[in-house]
Amino acid sequence: MKKIKIIHINHTNNIGGAGIAVARLNDALIKQGINSEIWSNFSKNKSGFVPKKKPIEKIYELIVRVLNKSICFIFFIKAKSLISTQYFGSHFWVKRINNSDADLIHLHWTQHNMLSISDISKIKKPIVWTNHDMWVFCGVEHVDYSEYWQNGYNFENRLNDLNMLFFLNKVIWNKKKREWKKKINMIAPSSWMSECLKKSILTQNWPIHQIYNAIDINFWYPIDKNVLRKKYNISKEKIVLLFNMPRTKDYHKGYDLLLKSFEYLSNVINKRNILVVYYGFELSNSDNLKNLFDFKSFGKVNDHILLRDIYNLADIYLSSSRIDNLSNCVLEACACGLPIIAYNVCGFKNLVRNNFNGYLVSPFDTRDFANKISLMIKEIGKNDFKKNSRNMVLEKFRSEIISKKHLYVYNTILSETNNQIL
Repeated sequence: MKKIKIIHINHTNNIGGAGIAVARLNDALIKQGINSEIWSNFSKNKSGFVPKKKPIEKIYELIVRVLNKSICFIFFIKAKSLISTQYFGSHFWVKRINNSDADLIHLHWTQHNMLSISDISKIKKPIVWTNHDMWVFCGVEHVDYSEYWQNGYNFENRLNDLNMLFFLNKVIWNKKKREWKKKINMIAPSSWMSECLKKSILTQNWPIHQIYNAIDINFWYPIDKNVLRKKYNISKEKIVLLFNMPRTKDYHKGYDLLLKSFEYLSNVINKRNILVVYYGFELSNSDNLKNLFDFKSFGKVNDHILLRDIYNLADIYLSSSRIDNLSNCVLEACACGLPIIAYNVCGFKNLVRNNFNGYLVSPFDTRDFANKISLMIKEIGKNDFKKNSRNMVLEKFRSEIISKKHLYVYNTILSETNNQIL
């Protein structure tokens, strides 16, 4: 039996949420003896395949990028999240994919003009597609707070509330419906995403597989907190609250909600015992958090060893996202043995069990979120939350478990061509 080759297609390799998830899956598959590699536009540490584009390709892709963005400008589109029309494509990626020696193509996050809607329909090899956000079954939006995507943006349901974003969603969704005539095997990293796929009339009849993202438990693990506190000059007596600071324009990440919780918390707790630690983007000069608690920023962290240290010097991890598929940050924090507080939405239901390894708060009760922080501070060392977080990752998210589940899906698809892996 020949060795089967899997090629993952993602805009980035080991950069950003989807890029990191793809890199971890690729590593896990390689450890299982599978010939697996990542093709991307950009790659961290120059790993995987990044094509050297000819001048004509670069010019063509620049034109495509301008055309896709022009659509949004023409319609005066303003959205709360990233939008991608993917109406025009480069065509070069399709040629590379079809001319490759891959037995199966695993699509991931293919936006930013990598693959257009019609490009995907032109791929001749077997496909499986992981949904890292909502774009596949929405129109142009990667995050959508409405339910209009479920029925294909039916005008009858919105006669009194039409706008240009809704119209563009309708146009692009219809193009997806026309182009994607063949059923595509979909992978949902969370049960929430699986339910979304089942609710959409575009994807509900496609094969849907719910498989979590993988994590390497031999890298992400608990480390002695006191050693790290000394290393980073943080008092052992402080209660450290940790969160990932998003861009303020990323409404779905919910920093505005977290700030409201901090404002309430500052009035009901001894602030001198609290240190708020964050990584990611910096606070604005006018951010009120600076007036509420002592804080420490690690800035943007590209070093995973440093990030692992940051998790392990903390006491509690906070995530206030309104929508999140399966948060890499929360998964990493759990692997390092941190208790979690998050809203009871989306993929957090797969990562946090209430009163087991943290608290799930009713959306979006900022006062109760603050109360849960206060309660967890009082219970530090008195429950098994830290141990439970780690054990949950060992049971559900280990690379070996996740890679085998993917292999089962690959085999299911390839069995139709008598080209199974195992």
